[in-house]
Amino acid sequence: MRRAIFGSLLSTILSCSICVAESITMTAMADNTMFSESSNSGGLASTLFAGRNNAAGIRRALLQFDVAGSLPISARISAVQLTLHVDGAAQTETESREFALHRLTSGWGEGTSGGGGPGGGRGESPTIGDATWQHRFYDAQFWTTEGGDFVQSASGSASVGLAPGPYTWQSSAGLVADVQTWLDDPASDFGWMLIGDEQQNGTVRRIFSRESTDPALRPKLTVEYVAVPEPASAILLSFAGLGAGFLRRK
Repeated sequence: MRRAIFGSLLSTILSCSICVAESITMTAMADNTMFSESSNSGGLASTLFAGRNNAAGIRRALLQFDVAGSLPISARISAVQLTLHVDGAAQTETESREFALHRLTSGWGEGTSGGGGPGGGRGESPTIGDATWQHRFYDAQFWTTEGGDFVQSASGSASVGLAPGPYTWQSSAGLVADVQTWLDDPASDFGWMLIGDEQQNGTVRRIFSRESTDPALRPKLTVEYVAVPEPASAILLSFAGLGAGFLRRK
């Protein structure tokens, strides 16, 4: 009898977990671009930049998503995909490049600076709270290392070509681990830094930001997860399953 009850409980819990597999897509809640040759920023610019321009200036993009505010606290992450819409490449570019996502280890800000003219590739003077090459939050808090504080090993990468359009950073163990960490510890959710080929000139890519006037072009994070029931809920569901079994036997 005990064995039968235990089996029924286990079966009900497992079947319940399987039934609540879900997927959600969220838009970036913050993004910005930092410029190595200046203190400029692009907080409210409609585009982001990553890579190196033809004047040897490095650009790095920052992206953050509200993971804890979008997912159940008990969720177990199974897959993660990031989709960015590329608007263009440097005119001298001739090949695809790898662009890597690195988990940030410090918080950063998005002020009201713009793109700085046609193309937006220069940024503008930072406003209070902007992230710059030197500052996490202009003009009070600095990065430990200029250019940003991030994990050196990439969590994921994608090959980005010359053609405009959507590019997807496919799910990887690193991306899944990052999102799970941010869900379990929301205070550590500083997002990712997007780093391109910084060794050669002319590798930069222009990417639509969350300020794009077209919502379809904004950075999107798709997360697949299983919502694991809280212990009390699992017990109630299990007893409900047992009750149904007793009724069937009658």
